[in-house]
Amino acid sequence: MKANPAALATAMILLLAHPCGADGARIYDDPPGWENPESVTVRGGELFPDTPFKGTFQSRSFFYTGRLDNGIVFIINLFHWTYSLFNQWGITVVITDPAGRVYKYEGSLPERAKTDPAEGFDFHFGPNLFEAIDGGCRIRLELKGFSCDLVIRSILPPWKPGDGWALYTEKGDEYSRYASPAPWAAVSGRMNVFGEIVSASGQCLWDTCLTVQPLNRTNSLIMVFRAFGRPDSLESDRMFISAMVTWTSEKYGPLPVPMLLVAKAGRWVFTTMDFAMSPSDWAVKRDPPLPFPGSYAVSAADRGCSLEGRFESSRMYHSMDVFESLPPFLRSIASVFLKRPVYFRLIGSFRGRLTMQSGEEIELDLPAAGEYVILK
Repeated sequence: MKANPAALATAMILLLAHPCGADGARIYDDPPGWENPESVTVRGGELFPDTPFKGTFQSRSFFYTGRLDNGIVFIINLFHWTYSLFNQWGITVVITDPAGRVYKYEGSLPERAKTDPAEGFDFHFGPNLFEAIDGGCRIRLELKGFSCDLVIRSILPPWKPGDGWALYTEKGDEYSRYASPAPWAAVSGRMNVFGEIVSASGQCLWDTCLTVQPLNRTNSLIMVFRAFGRPDSLESDRMFISAMVTWTSEKYGPLPVPMLLVAKAGRWVFTTMDFAMSPSDWAVKRDPPLPFPGSYAVSAADRGCSLEGRFESSRMYHSMDVFESLPPFLRSIASVFLKRPVYFRLIGSFRGRLTMQSGEEIELDLPAAGEYVILK
């Protein structure tokens, strides 16, 4: 009997309050870092982690998601995976605009990268580059149907959750390392998409992750949304919210891996792992025929502040069955041994109330975008 994804998500939310993870697992330890995000320091090797390949599956990702002032929502994900004797660089770009148009690109990149992860961030693939600059990075892409020249500059300084390590086993040989070179950043530059050249002024998040674990132990569920301040808001009023709950493979428990980031006017309000996030308003589309949530309710209290609100989707703009992007022969092999990740990407708004330590209550109505990822 196959599990209903909606029921699975609900059960996992209940477990979030009473986790029953694998013995010896440690998820983003270091309470002082969570309690005082201003005190967090992140060194170069932590920002762009790498480790020698030891025979299991290993992946690295450099992920950007944001909203431009003209209403365009974008995802750019540069990644590298290694398995057995095989490895490959790849890139995913997904963009939607207020008119409902969607651009997507998924492809491999030639092995012409130059990098020294312990020292910095510098990847070149022919005309495509990702390189560190003072206070951020530059992205230049020339893809079929899309090009861009973007500059990402930090609004908030680099950050990591706790010690940056999610250790899934007592031995610590299966894990993820997470950091954010720019948890909240300003974007500038240009994009050429939908046959138009547009300004790329806006806001985004940039994070990095290294994961080492067997292929049959990948994450079982991800719920996430990010909300950015409106472009016409005063800088002193501009907000940023990122809420994410990842659930590990059931073979680890499963374990919840939650993180909530709240910032205002370029400063942290609070960061926490202790919050509630529940999905609702389920819907099913024809392809793929799986339920996905239309909203996430969030509530949290930390450092004398509190947040209550709801992300509500106005449109599911992109879905992707990862196996469908594989060559047919690989798809047949993978389907025998592995479950397939299915992505649903949503656009909408976050409405709620933030109560500051001073007692000031701020009503929120922010443009936002989210994702829901399930294994089938």
